[in-house]
Amino acid sequence: MIIKVNLLPKKKKVEIPSIPILPLAGVAILVGVIYYLFFVLDQANEERLVDLNQQLEQKKKEYRNKIQDKKQELEKKRSQIDYVKQQMALIKRLTGEDILPWSITFQDLTVVVPKDNVWLKTFAYDPSQKLTLHGVAIPEKEGEVEYKYKHVGEFVRELEKHANFSQVFLSSANLTQVHGKDVVDFNVTCKLNKGGSGFNE
Repeated sequence: MIIKVNLLPKKKKVEIPSIPILPLAGVAILVGVIYYLFFVLDQANEERLVDLNQQLEQKKKEYRNKIQDKKQELEKKRSQIDYVKQQMALIKRLTGEDILPWSITFQDLTVVVPKDNVWLKTFAYDPSQKLTLHGVAIPEKEGEVEYKYKHVGEFVRELEKHANFSQVFLSSANLTQVHGKDVVDFNVTCKLNKGGSGFNE
């Protein structure tokens, strides 16, 4: 009779730990919900951003249109103002309001210009009743003393005293030579007053 003896150690059973299925399923569902929410919110934000950009472009377009309308309205008003000014100027010409009675003005200038010392070379007149006079004057000598601007000053004072002239201003007075003689070249501006000596009557 043969007796078998097993000298090998007994094999231990390896126990596999049990995995909790329900918690893992809950985590997976939670991750899925979070991902879905982020995706939906991201899509919603993109759509909102597109909508806001469209609204912004629409506002810009409306603003540009308003600016263009304002510019056109301003140009129209400017054209109307220019037209009215032209009509007023035409009425003045037709009624003779802006016509200078030169004969009367010449008479007045003859009175105020110092004799033998001052000569008017040119003059200009504009519709604002401004008269610009350009002339020359001979310096005054008394012994060794020369009063270069004496007669120019007399002319300016006579203009200031005359009823038909106001706002008299000596804009320039410079010593120069004409035909080898010293003279004072001057420019005077003044305003012609309405009324007096028949001006614009």
